[in-house]
Amino acid sequence: MPDLSQQKQPPARQVLMGSASPYTIKNLDAAIAHLEQAVRFDRTTPVFGRSYWRARVRQTCLTPGITPAQVRRLQRLLAMLTAS
Repeated sequence: MPDLSQQKQPPARQVLMGSASPYTIKNLDAAIAHLEQAVRFDRTTPVFGRSYWRARVRQTCLTPGITPAQVRRLQRLLAMLTAS
């Protein structure tokens, strides 16, 4: 296991910036619903910030088998994060 203390980015950021989605087509709708709630909450009570949520949404977009409706929901989230 690599020594995380010597890496340039925080470990959570590295995971988020990875090229794979942790989701499957079976749990993607639940993940998007969670992101929708979390982003709305974070807009009123900032906890993680927009860049964190943008990275999470982009990572979710990489899920294999994503449907057009799911893409639209994620695009709305990205637009919301950009407008904030």
